[in-house]
Amino acid sequence: MSIFVTGWAFFFAFVCGNTDRNSALFFSRSHNLFALFISVFFLHFVLALIDLIKENCKFLFISYTSNIVILILSLIYPHHFVGAVSPKMDFPLYTDEPGILYFIYTFLFLIEAGYAIKEMIKIYPSCSGIKKTQIKYTIIASIIGFVFGGSTFPLVYDIPVYP
Repeated sequence: MSIFVTGWAFFFAFVCGNTDRNSALFFSRSHNLFALFISVFFLHFVLALIDLIKENCKFLFISYTSNIVILILSLIYPHHFVGAVSPKMDFPLYTDEPGILYFIYTFLFLIEAGYAIKEMIKIYPSCSGIKKTQIKYTIIASIIGFVFGGSTFPLVYDIPVYP
């Protein structure tokens, strides 16, 4: 999961400071393709942490499969993922014209991350000792990470929230 967060952040930095449209579009597509797998790897990590992989193996399989299909389709039809970049708020260029694949990616991201956090919150009261502490700090870190990392989505959809 760390490599995908690093790739997302690395390419995102190049989008935000870029003034060349072709370069910014490449970096925008790249950073979003890295981000595509953050939520599914997080889901897998959480299900392993709370010992619920067996109970959720079908959901996990569907999640991985869906993300892989979006990756392949985004590589074949990149304009259906991120169509363009344009100036937004204080950024010279920012992701614009999200395609149908981007909408699906956003939906999957919210479902996968949300489900993982919900499952941790649900199991937290029944845990004790070190496991309870691990889950508590994972919940806190996850909420902080996904709120601030997820703040990059609204501006793509022309909702003026500063990422």
